Amino acid sequence: MAWLLKDGEVLASCDDTPAAPLSRIPVGSPVGAQLIRARRLHFAGAKGADVASLDTDRIVRDLGSFGPWRPIVTKRSGAMIVVADRGAFVRWGLAAGDQLEFR
Repeated sequence: MAWLLKDGEVLASCDDTPAAPLSRIPVGSPVGAQLIRARRLHFAGAKGADVASLDTDRIVRDLGSFGPWRPIVTKRSGAMIVVADRGAFVRWGLAAGDQLEFR
């Protein structure tokens, strides 16, 4: 398990999940976020999710929030995806252009 940081501040615990090009993940686990090394993601969860696409420098390129039980496929072009429970990105103050760190 690693930590997800922005500007040296810890945002959440984070699992680093290697994944196939089309991945399914559960949200709502005790882990604060998941880093998925994939470009596309299929999501269907009871609580909804926040999804951010990151480039190779770990800069947030695109953010989205999806409602409960709404299956989606991200079409963002990026190197990896961060997924957290719905509303987490607002609490963290996460925005496009922010650079994230994983330790």
